[in-house]
Amino acid sequence: MQGRITNKQLPKADRCIPGIARYHRELAEKPMTFLQLLWKFEGEKLANTKPAATAGKRKRR
Repeated sequence: MQGRITNKQLPKADRCIPGIARYHRELAEKPMTFLQLLWKFEGEKLANTKPAATAGKRKRR
């Protein structure tokens, strides 16, 4: 997908990226391009996930 978003393209995008069509419907301000939509969608997904556990410091031998 590239360029402007149309309602005709959203089902195709949703097959490749599940949930993106619903996310687009629920947005108050619609992004103009598919890339902007994808950035917002992925950014929100990352913001809603827990940070991965970090390993403790390694001990020197």
